[in-house]
Amino acid sequence: MRVSLELKRDKATRTHKHTTVLVRYRSGNMQEYTYKARKALKLKPGDIVLVPVAENFVLASVTFVHKKPTYNTRCREENFLIRWVVCKVDFTGYYDALELDNSYESKVRGEVDDD
Repeated sequence: MRVSLELKRDKATRTHKHTTVLVRYRSGNMQEYTYKARKALKLKPGDIVLVPVAENFVLASVTFVHKKPTYNTRCREENFLIRWVVCKVDFTGYYDALELDNSYESKVRGEVDDD
């Protein structure tokens, strides 16, 4: 069973339904790290993504998206495990909620100011 999963994974890699991206963790570390990402995510520089780091997940900023999977020499030589981007973070709903809060607070302030 394990062999067939590895073959499927290898086939997905060969068909380039993914690429690699460079990211910087949002913690302020300026070092770039390579992650694999599904092309369907349509990532671009500046996007915020969730990525695995050790036993946790952190937010990172995409700094570069390769046209096809690109692995640097160090990764190949040291057999680094290149991990996958979990997802792109969509802040649209969050910003909509903030706008709704601001609108509601403005109405409440307006009612209080009228008294």
